[in-house]
Amino acid sequence: MKILLTGTGGFIGQSLKRKLEEHFSGEEIVSLKRQRSLGKGEHTVDYSDIQTMADCEACKGVDLAFHIAGITKGVSFREFYNANVVPTENLLAALERKSPSLKRFVFISSHAAAGPSQSRQHYKAESEEDNPIEYYGESKWLAEQVVKARNRSLPFTIIRPSSVYGPGDADFLNIFRMAKSGINLYSGNKDKYTSIIYIDDLVEGMIGSSLSPNAISDTYFLCNDEPVSWKQLHETIFRIMDKEPKSISIPFPAVKALSYLGDAYAHISGKCSLLNVQKIKLSEPDFWIASNQKAKKDLGYSSKIRLEDGVRSTHEHYLRNKQL
Repeated sequence: MKILLTGTGGFIGQSLKRKLEEHFSGEEIVSLKRQRSLGKGEHTVDYSDIQTMADCEACKGVDLAFHIAGITKGVSFREFYNANVVPTENLLAALERKSPSLKRFVFISSHAAAGPSQSRQHYKAESEEDNPIEYYGESKWLAEQVVKARNRSLPFTIIRPSSVYGPGDADFLNIFRMAKSGINLYSGNKDKYTSIIYIDDLVEGMIGSSLSPNAISDTYFLCNDEPVSWKQLHETIFRIMDKEPKSISIPFPAVKALSYLGDAYAHISGKCSLLNVQKIKLSEPDFWIASNQKAKKDLGYSSKIRLEDGVRSTHEHYLRNKQL
């Protein structure tokens, strides 16, 4: 079997690659990367140029593909479109040419492509109408349509993860560093709820979906059974780190105003931070809650890692790697 990955420079991609190497020991695992610092099985491509991808040896004779590469932070819609939609179009075209016997194409989308929930009791299901509310979610939704348009020629599965945390994640690391300082800062999100998933549960679900005949031409949320409030998440991290929180809550309108300064900084420096207009749009709804019932029914998926255990494992990783 030949397995192709994209996005192995990121948190989810690295974790998936390690798990695939355990599950498929001895099989050929290759990955596509934009940069030239390559290791074993890694190939450089230009995602905007379909010919370089079609000419790449990694795209030839692929049995199973996981497409994760893309961006989560940006300022303009064009940035998101060029990074999330165009690579999906070109990769699919290259695989159609060079891997006619492809058994499954797994596209890693996002809960953002579906849009938020209406209340604490509303667990958004895959059958509901999609309502992305910002550029990242819109670009992921458009990429999903690119995948679905090849339904007749391509056996695909679309995965929509909720917020992902675990060893190696950079975004949640900021909360752990905040906890180390003892300052518990809420950016207008203290009482908002989100579905969450530990990285090991996610990659197991992704691999399981790629092997299940039930998942062909279908879409799945992957998340924990129950959502958490940001207050609950912060307090769990402080408790695991044995820190007494000194809480400060910034009103959301103030955070929203500051996001425009983040965009201005991005335009000047060319570097996009977490504090930007699109990220704030994503965090504005009170509820990002999804249902994992369909994944349980079709894939045998289960959420195994409790929040406290996942936070503890993540904290230990950060300590080992001197990130705290």
